[in-house]
Amino acid sequence: MSRGVWSVLTVVWLICALAVKAEPEPAEPEGWQKAGLLAALEDPSREVLIAAITDEDAKRMLPYLTEDVSTVVPILVDLLADPLSNVRQAAVAALGALRAKEQAAAIAARLEDPDPNVRGAAVLAIRELAPVDTRVILLILEAAHRSKELISPTRYLAHRVAGDNQDSQTAVAWLGKPVRIPAPKTDERRGASSATF
Repeated sequence: MSRGVWSVLTVVWLICALAVKAEPEPAEPEGWQKAGLLAALEDPSREVLIAAITDEDAKRMLPYLTEDVSTVVPILVDLLADPLSNVRQAAVAALGALRAKEQAAAIAARLEDPDPNVRGAAVLAIRELAPVDTRVILLILEAAHRSKELISPTRYLAHRVAGDNQDSQTAVAWLGKPVRIPAPKTDERRGASSATF
C-alpha cells in the first residue's frame, strides 16, 4: 500500500477510536437524585457537605440543580479558605457548576491559590460564569501579574470571560501586559495598598 493510503487509514482509525471512547452526554438526574444531593449540600455536617461536593456523581449533577441553592452558596464560599486543597478545589468547582455568578470575585481570588489544582478549578469555574463584570476581570489580571508563567493563559481567560463588555476588554488591553509587574505601594493618604505602574 502506498504512503497516502496508510495516512488515510490511520486518520480513519483515529476518528473511529475517538468516537468509540467518547463519553455520552450525561442524562439529567431524576428528581429523587437532585433532592438527595440538595439535602446533602444543606446538611449541617461539614463532612457531609465535603463528601457531596467531592463525589464524582454529585459533581455531574450540580449543574442540574434548579432548586434554590442560596443557603448552600455561603457555606461553599467558606470552604474556599479550607486548609485542605481538595476541599478548596471542590468548593470552587461546585460554585462554578451552580452558576453562582455573585461569587465570581471569590472564585477569581482562587487563581492565586498555592495549589495548581485549585487554580485550574478556578479557571474552569470562571468560564462557567462568563460573562463576568469588569471588577472580576481586574482580579483575573491581578492574578496574572503575580505569576509570570501564567500571564498569557490568564489574559486569555480575561478576554474570554469579558464577553462583549467593552470596558472589560479595554481593561484587559490596557492592563493585560505591563512593561513590568506592579509593585505594591502604600498610599499614606488613604492607608491603603495600591499598585504602581
